[in-house]
Amino acid sequence: MIFIATALYIEAKPIIEFYNLKKEINDTYFQIFRGDNIILIITGVGKINSSIAVSHMLTSYFSNNTKDNILNIGVCGTKDETIEVGSLCYINKITDNETKRNYYPDILFKHNFLERDIETFSRVVKNTKDLNSSLCDMEASGFFLASSKYLGPHRIHILKVVSDKLSSVFDKQIPYILIKNNIDNINTFIAYINEHFKNKEIFLTEEIEILNTISDKLKLTASQKNILYKKALHYKVRTQKNIKFLNEIYFKIPETKYERENNFAEILTYLR
Repeated sequence: MIFIATALYIEAKPIIEFYNLKKEINDTYFQIFRGDNIILIITGVGKINSSIAVSHMLTSYFSNNTKDNILNIGVCGTKDETIEVGSLCYINKITDNETKRNYYPDILFKHNFLERDIETFSRVVKNTKDLNSSLCDMEASGFFLASSKYLGPHRIHILKVVSDKLSSVFDKQIPYILIKNNIDNINTFIAYINEHFKNKEIFLTEEIEILNTISDKLKLTASQKNILYKKALHYKVRTQKNIKFLNEIYFKIPETKYERENNFAEILTYLR
């Protein structure tokens, strides 16, 4: 299943039209549209609204299928004069302007989109000096934070179409036009991730058990567990090899924090 979140109906409309999605009349909380393999929700503007709506959609419809992916599709502003209005960007880093926290989707696909970072604000940005990233929006950090409670970072995708250079006058119809102009690119991307995850488990059950065993023996922190998982994920996708060899690596169960750090660093060297 492909889950899609857009802030506004005007952003969702070209997607609804292209995929012939039908409104879900049984959901009284949000506007939800469904097709054979797509569920789309209109979240409303802002990271809090996005987070609440995405949580609702995934709680209601997510089945923990390894083929499921979620996309945030919408428009954004930019201060980068080298990026043309109408460009479709694939987000590789999200910064929350308020909390200063960074989030990193795992981009494991070859693609022809511009890769850019984005900064999420709780207000409309009009001054380029306020923006530290290439792009700005009002939803990405909330979307990613909520999605990451259900899906791994390699199955969370943010596609943003540049709509303005912050100082320009913004026409309310622009999102519809820009997303419609990019609908073929969006469809190609969705088709690609559908094929990529079709009947495909990233990790075998035995590999998951190995990672869990390493985490338990080394008494890894939550942050270290996440690093181990991501390193193993990137290794497997990059090399197309399994990670069962990690089970044969001998390491002493740490008695101190120092020993844990050394053992953990050694394990990571095998996943380069």
